Amino acid sequence: MNHQKVYDSIIDRARQEKRRKKQGTYYEAHHIIPLCLGGEGKKSEWRNHLNIVLLTAREHFLCHWLLARIYPDNRKLAYALWTMCIVKEGKQVRYSPSSRAYQEARKGVVKVLKERKGTFTGRKHSEETRQKQSKAQKGIKKSEDHRKNMSKAQKGKVPWNKGRKLGPVPVEVREKMKIAKLGKKKRLVV
Repeated sequence: MNHQKVYDSIIDRARQEKRRKKQGTYYEAHHIIPLCLGGEGKKSEWRNHLNIVLLTAREHFLCHWLLARIYPDNRKLAYALWTMCIVKEGKQVRYSPSSRAYQEARKGVVKVLKERKGTFTGRKHSEETRQKQSKAQKGIKKSEDHRKNMSKAQKGKVPWNKGRKLGPVPVEVREKMKIAKLGKKKRLVV
């Protein structure tokens, strides 16, 4: 199968339909040429950027699956496909990947992790490191020296929100936020 040809046909069809987000159909913005391959644009610029097209959730998933097959050594594309396959409670309810897609995504990301330099795949941590990790996992409090060092490091720094004045939220903004929140609830139910 020619994966590039299938990918191009999905993109061409979406472009020809001149899709808009306010037509009642759920669309996701997709970079035709991925950023990791030199593509440009922000997803918010879907209205007027040539490198961004609106796809249905299914088309978006298929395009990332195809990109992972076209560029099997690209770790960013492998991660993108893997994150689309992960389904957590209350998150990512747009689609449920097939077992084949899940397996392929998982193998791709494992391959990339093994090839990546500096990972601990196949290596053993020292006993001291394992003890530190164990303490951190168990929620054991930091030592007194550690707390003093952290306090010393923060002396003289201004918190990011100090002196920041937040006025009242305008009514129009509150209404938009309320509508956006309702839209998210509806999507989760569907």
